[in-house]
Amino acid sequence: MESPSAFPSPAGSALPPPPAPTPAVTGAANAKAGQRAADSSEEFIDVPQAEIDRLKAKAEAESANAPKAGHGSGGAQVAASSYAADWWYQYTTQGATQATYKGVNTWRVAGDSWFFSDLSNEPFVQWGKACLLMQHDGNLVLYDERGIHNPAYARWDSGTWGHPGAYARFQPDGNFVVYSASGAVIRKRLPSNTSGGSGRNLHVQADGNMVIYAPTWNPIWATNTQH
Repeated sequence: MESPSAFPSPAGSALPPPPAPTPAVTGAANAKAGQRAADSSEEFIDVPQAEIDRLKAKAEAESANAPKAGHGSGGAQVAASSYAADWWYQYTTQGATQATYKGVNTWRVAGDSWFFSDLSNEPFVQWGKACLLMQHDGNLVLYDERGIHNPAYARWDSGTWGHPGAYARFQPDGNFVVYSASGAVIRKRLPSNTSGGSGRNLHVQADGNMVIYAPTWNPIWATNTQH
């Protein structure tokens, strides 16, 4: 088994097993449980390095004064008892918008959002019991409400530690992919293999789950980490 870098990142075997999916939240049992699978929809999009550098510079500038992940108002840690009312997000490249589905609050991350691992401040999307964080070591981790940078608090991760300079991209076609600094696809628990057209969104939900929905709230991939 690969060993995580000195920067804390949970190895896949160290993660607790995900709870059984809740249909009212994940929407369907056939939403992929955060794992890569052979799929004809698997697609990757090349972007010129100059454009990647431009987006990264913009993200660095706009996230410099943003709040850090894992903290709420006044620097207090997120409390499970108040998860429905607490939300923060940091700059990716497209930002995020609020949504609510079946009573669950979410951050909706639209297609063509980037999470760069080598920003000064680690980019994240956080609401309630879920904090999606792109770590400096290249691992994309979904932490719960207890905090970050502790494998015991991780509910899911992409398994891509050891790749500084990597970036995650939720592509315009709906595929969620982690690329190395050189632009190569890193095949671990992503790609999500969910490409297939416009209107697909990544949702980081206040109940701790992360789901990719197709139009009309049709779930096509999920971490199944609601709790």
